[in-house]
Parts: sequence; C-alpha cells; structure tokens
Amino acid sequence: MAKVKIQGHASGTGILTVTAPNTSTDRTITLPDATGTLLNSDGSGASLTSLPAAQVSGTHTNFTSTGIDDNATSTAITINATENVGIEVTPESWEDNYPALQIGGQGSLGGHSGSEVYVNENVYRNGGAWKHINTAAASQYTGTGGQHKFKVAPSASADAAITWTTAMTIDNSGRVTMPLQPSFLANGSPSKDGSNFIHSFANIKYNIGSHYVNSNGRFTAPVAGRYLFIAGIFAQASTDNMLAILINGSGDYAGAHVFNESGQTSTGNISVVLNLAVNDYVSVACDYNVQGSTPRNFFSGILIG
Repeated sequence: MAKVKIQGHASGTGILTVTAPNTSTDRTITLPDATGTLLNSDGSGASLTSLPAAQVSGTHTNFTSTGIDDNATSTAITINATENVGIEVTPESWEDNYPALQIGGQGSLGGHSGSEVYVNENVYRNGGAWKHINTAAASQYTGTGGQHKFKVAPSASADAAITWTTAMTIDNSGRVTMPLQPSFLANGSPSKDGSNFIHSFANIKYNIGSHYVNSNGRFTAPVAGRYLFIAGIFAQASTDNMLAILINGSGDYAGAHVFNESGQTSTGNISVVLNLAVNDYVSVACDYNVQGSTPRNFFSGILIG
C-alpha cells in the first residue's frame, strides 16, 4: 500500500503521512517552506518561479466552469477601468459616483452615490452632464427621494449633452402630474364662420402643445386616445337651436338644445369624451346668435388616456 506525504519544508521535519489505498506508488504534496518559497515536489528546496505556459494559457478543451471563463467565442461581459460593466457592449466612461451597467447598444441601469436610481435609454453620464450614447432620442426613469420621474429628450448627436423634459412625476403621496399633457382653454367673445362654427375666442388661457388653433377653432389630436371636451356658449336663441361638438366638421357627437323662447338669452353647456385618431380635429358649432364677451363663452379639452 502506497503512502501520500504532505511535506512542510525542505528539511522534511513535521511530515504528515496519509495512507493512500489502491495504489502502489508514493505521492508527495509539497507545501511552501518557512519563508513562503514553493518547493519542488521532491522537497529539494529549489524554488519554482513560474508554471509552464502550456498549463496556464490557451483554451483547455476539458475545462468546464459554472461562471465566466476564457472558452467563450466572443466577449460577453466587459468591466472597464472606471469599474463600469457592459453586457455585449464596451461601456462608456461613466464619471465617478455614477456606477452603471450598460446592456446592449443603448440600455443602462445605474445609480448615484447619493439616493438616485436610474433606468436609461441612449444615456450615459460624463463630465458633469447626461449625454447621448448614439444619435437618437433619449429617455430616463429616475427614482429619487421616494419620487418617480419620467424624462424625455429629442434626438441629438452622439456625446451631445442632454436637456431633459420631465414628462411625468409620481410624488411620494402618489399624486401624478403630467405637465406636457395636451390641453387647452379658450374663452371670451367668440366669432362664427358661415357654417356656424365657433372660432377666435378673445382669450387663450393655456394651450399645452399648441394643438388648438384659435383662428379656425380646431383642436387637432396629436396622438390617438380618449379626450374630454367641454364647451359653453351664451347666446340669444330661438326654440330648439343647437350647440354641438363635432369631429372633423360633421356629426353631432354631443349637443345641447336651448329651449328658451325666441329672443331670450341663455347659456348652453356640453361635455363629451371622444375617441380620436391621430389628426382628427374637434370644433364647436352653434346655430344661434352668440352674445358678448362673457366668460360663459368657452371651449376646453384635454387628453385623458
């Protein structure tokens, strides 16, 4: 029966002998000596300064690993000198305090040494500014201070600094604000064209996105969706005259009769939710005599979903 010797140093003192069954050959495992020098397997004391290159380089055909190894046919993950990680991409040089994981051509996940967390499209951070990775639009989700912020930016050239617009915020109380949501309010003295369509109100109170045109009284849908419209007209009416909100200039999609006797003044008010396609336009028609500059004359709308 053979023996396995675990040898402590060149003098051979303190040798631990382990019985190795089923073999007729002694085996020696040599540990570093007292100075930390790696010895030859015979314990002679000659130090090994390096291993044969064939044993430490190249592709090992019988090697398997449960993690990352050098047998891949291409580089899957890159960690650059600034400690940022890229999957299927070499990461940009992100500035200190903004560690990031880039995924593919434009995606990235990151954070800040403070409290922020980021999910980015076509974005990296360098030189104190957010920048475009490629020539394309950009977007970013930020979680900070218990708030959720969704930001957008138009297309610009690669490496150009980004000027963000906050499209939506959910605050820590759960309140949602969307400052870019298409909406408008026009009021005051209006005019009518020959087809009784209302236009040219005296006041434009707000017009987010400039989708309402006062000169023709039309709101044009920038995206498909459901929109809420409200209109009110103060007028001198005959019995059964009509105030209506129309899509593309036709169809009584919402209407209100004014039941006053002829010659009396009254306010007709209507509201409706319309399902619009892109570039559908909405206007107000009124077949009776609009009165004065009262704020009771108005037209308003907003995208709701």
